[in-house]
Amino acid sequence: MQFLQAFGLVATLASSVTALPQDYRAGASTYFAGKLAAATPTINAGGATPAPSSPAVELAASPVSQPVPWAAPASGPLAPLPGLSSGKIGTLTIVNQLGKAVFVNWVIYGDTSSHHEKLPHGGTSTPQQWEHLAKGGMSVKIGTTEEDDVLQFEYHLEEILSKGLYWDMSSINLSDSSDLVTHGFSVAITSSFHEDRCPEFFSCPGGKRECAETYIHSDDRQTRHCPADADITLTLGGQ
Repeated sequence: MQFLQAFGLVATLASSVTALPQDYRAGASTYFAGKLAAATPTINAGGATPAPSSPAVELAASPVSQPVPWAAPASGPLAPLPGLSSGKIGTLTIVNQLGKAVFVNWVIYGDTSSHHEKLPHGGTSTPQQWEHLAKGGMSVKIGTTEEDDVLQFEYHLEEILSKGLYWDMSSINLSDSSDLVTHGFSVAITSSFHEDRCPEFFSCPGGKRECAETYIHSDDRQTRHCPADADITLTLGGQ
């Protein structure tokens, strides 16, 4: 859940989330140098542009205006990922199998507005293309109510696409009684390249909040790194 910490941001979603240790920033200082100075986000993608946002099924006032920060990899800058030659940018798709509607809130750091979508049981969101955001990244907050009891999918797409997509999932703000805990969730990844930090599939079984694949504490190290062409499908429920 932690890469925006590299930009010196502070979590505002929940007061219980503590700031990450300073050593998280040290390894990423070179990698993220100058990002905040970029006035206009651009994508080096051979003309590729982000897909338009899907129309909201239901709009609602946002209970949270800022994403929870996350840290850059402690190992510092990584070599370009192999396999990305077409300039294709991947997408995030959410499939709801929880047995009830879920609220999906797309929050961009530094933006006072957010896009809300109510996804019915059995519904599938319109695939949302990854965007490079100069000030940080996107936090996608998912819950069965419009309160702060949410599962979060957070990502940052590098401006130079060969440096890839950093992303994570966070259960820090998810309660033990949440339907997302009761029924679990899974992630499937279609990508030009797979490794330990970019697996083809993982799941968090239903019945317990603790899952090794997500952030439970703010100092965990579950940040993943995939090529920018990765298509990720998050399925809620059915586990």
